[in-house]
Amino acid sequence: MGSAVTVVHVDEAAPDSWSAAIYLCGPTPVDSAIPSWRPAAVRELRARWRGAGRLVVFVPEPVRAYPAYADQVAWENAMMRRSDVVLFFVPRRMPALPGLVSNIKWGAWHDSGRAVLGAPADADRMEYLRHQAAELGVPVAGDVPATCAAALELLGAGARRRGGERAVPLPVWRTGEFQRWYGARRAVGDVLVDARVERSGRGGWSLWATVRSASGVEVSGRVAGHGDRVPVLLHGRDDRFERIRLAFAASGPVSGRPGSSGLPVVPAAVEPSGVAGVRALIRTWTGLDVAAERVRIVPAGHGDPEHSPSLLRPCAVELTDAELDGICDGALRVRTVREGAADFATWGILAAALLGPRGPAAR
Repeated sequence: MGSAVTVVHVDEAAPDSWSAAIYLCGPTPVDSAIPSWRPAAVRELRARWRGAGRLVVFVPEPVRAYPAYADQVAWENAMMRRSDVVLFFVPRRMPALPGLVSNIKWGAWHDSGRAVLGAPADADRMEYLRHQAAELGVPVAGDVPATCAAALELLGAGARRRGGERAVPLPVWRTGEFQRWYGARRAVGDVLVDARVERSGRGGWSLWATVRSASGVEVSGRVAGHGDRVPVLLHGRDDRFERIRLAFAASGPVSGRPGSSGLPVVPAAVEPSGVAGVRALIRTWTGLDVAAERVRIVPAGHGDPEHSPSLLRPCAVELTDAELDGICDGALRVRTVREGAADFATWGILAAALLGPRGPAAR
């Protein structure tokens, strides 16, 4: 398939497959003397799209007449949630083109990881939207061509999806976590019927997905990805297992999401082996400069492969009693196994660290 661009107007059905989808969000003139900005955006996207597959552009303006208001709103919501990028262009002019509904839609999508914001430099009352965009790292542009270019940069080459796959936007689709989960489902004959993004962005993502089994049974449930991560177990050593002391985050992780047991966590993306990130985490939280050979890599696994396909790459560092004593009053809290400090996942990491090979750690 060439670099095709399909425009879908309000009340029209979406194609059954595409590689990328953009929704053109922003104020629509009601005064015929004020031209819409969307035809120019469509021209720019047609001229600039270089992906291998189809780009779909959703335009919430009719070819002839608008549908009933409730049907229009339902169409807009359905197409926005299926879009890989929600392109906002807000040429606000008070009172002729106020864009009040655009404010509400911006509030719904600004932190989705899928938004792009464009507005002329002299557009009215855009300061707060630009401020939010800057805080969240949302691309900002000053005219239609630059806004379209920013949207296409987010899309990249796209990725072909069909049927229920179209409800999984590219920022989620491209993650290794989603692909691991979806690959496992397809391997047993499951079909993705639909999905709704509940959360996406810097903190990870979650979907409410409906899957049909090979026998025709449909099941819905939540799938979440938090980024492949490295739980770090700082532990002591004792002849009696229940007296072994462990360190836990007292107020959340240094970066990323905490493990279920409260272990400090560093994202695996910091370094493939995790060693550099682990050493930096320990320095930040304890002031200890732990040598690389003290960082033990525990075999990778999944926290919950059915619903949370993030890879766990645990690391463990054995500390002396003096080192553990020195961090008792800091950002970490120290407790013994007897005191209920460990869950089953933590026990597994601890057992692997204590009973595994005692050669140098991976670097």
